[in-house]
Amino acid sequence: LPEVLYRIFTLETILISNNQVGSVDPQKMKMMENLTTLDLQNNDLLQFPPKHGNCVNLRILLPDRNPFHIL
Repeated sequence: LPEVLYRIFTLETILISNNQVGSVDPQKMKMMENLTTLDLQNNDLLQFPPKHGNCVNLRILLPDRNPFHIL
């Protein structure tokens, strides 16, 4: 995920499907307290840590069509 997105704490929706995203940092995402929707479909995620569940306001998570393994 582009580093700049982690710094926009008021961001509510990230629609970044089909962009060759290779990783998402769950620790930095946790600081995005207003994030409710994260669309990561059809990217290059190889790992998807369960720590993404720590994003308490995240209501819609779309990780489909990635070559990842759940850790």
